[in-house]
Amino acid sequence: MSASVLFFYLGLTASYLLIRPLATVVHECGHVVALLLLGMRGEIRVFLGSLGDGKRSLRIKAGRICWALHPRLLLMRGSLSDYDQPLQARSLAIVALCGPLASLGMVAATFMLAMSPWSEGPLRAVLILASIIPALDVLLSLLHRYEPILLSNARITANDGQVLGWLLRFGQATDRYLHARWLFEKDRYADAATEITALLQAGHTEKLLYEYQIYALLMLQQPLAALDAHGALARQHLDLDAFDHCLHALALEHLGRHDAAGKVLELAIATAPGHHEALNHRAYRALQGGALEDALDDLNRALRSNPEFAAALNNRGALRLSRLELPLARLDLLSAMRHDHENPYIHRNWAMLLVLEGDAAAATSALESARLLGLHPSDVMV
Repeated sequence: MSASVLFFYLGLTASYLLIRPLATVVHECGHVVALLLLGMRGEIRVFLGSLGDGKRSLRIKAGRICWALHPRLLLMRGSLSDYDQPLQARSLAIVALCGPLASLGMVAATFMLAMSPWSEGPLRAVLILASIIPALDVLLSLLHRYEPILLSNARITANDGQVLGWLLRFGQATDRYLHARWLFEKDRYADAATEITALLQAGHTEKLLYEYQIYALLMLQQPLAALDAHGALARQHLDLDAFDHCLHALALEHLGRHDAAGKVLELAIATAPGHHEALNHRAYRALQGGALEDALDDLNRALRSNPEFAAALNNRGALRLSRLELPLARLDLLSAMRHDHENPYIHRNWAMLLVLEGDAAAATSALESARLLGLHPSDVMV
């Protein structure tokens, strides 16, 4: 490689490391300006390079705006604006749109500069790169999907495109829908079910609402109500998927109708052979029946579909505990806790592992964590 080519690539890399954070800052400034123009009160927190990770970020306070700069800012787009005052649906739409609009402004400005007569050679290459990066940000902000994020204003948010999608679907009821999702993510299932029921009664019959309602009712130990809700879902939507069948099977299991639940579960797996929740459910049934090899096969298939599925990791860890495969069980349970650290059954199984490893003090501490997280006394097996 010649020296000129090497310097070209080094210059391009250095340019990226400058443009990448600048493009992220411009995008978030669009959201911040919109919030300020809408009269947002209280502190506005802008996480640059992370989706809310303030512990490993450098914090810079400028008036009411707190900027949290994460080291990943140099390499990747990932940002979030958090605020205290709840927004109405119309204001939320404006804030969601202003981020991509700011990025488009950067695209237009840098592209015009790149095409100007005085821009040539390396400078033109840098300016073209400076127009490509924010253009990609616009696509990612509108099309990319990730797990919803809890905000400090008792609401929930996600990518700009997801927020706009919610607004198009729910209109003025978006506030109620987002609050219901927030309650659901906080495991406040009774309050979430109340909010979702109100949305359904108001004529919002989206499939997702029924699914949340059924899950919340199952968590509240109300299987008959869950079955009724599933019947309403089936009447409103003919395109039931594997997840819907899983919810149906869980309701039947709660009612002791195990044969019927098994048939529904087989239907779920036939609908989507790699569905991780259906496979995990069938594996759990196999574990209860002592069919360990069948259970292990289903758990391995579930984790091939979703390697971060904590429930399957926990079940596989429990299976390996029963076989005294302690190193493998440790790996599974550590991974399960990393992906779902508030699950009491994972902590319970971790306590069992520690007992088998001879660390009684640590096992007692893990079991206490499980109790604090809501483990029922009848589920203590250490």
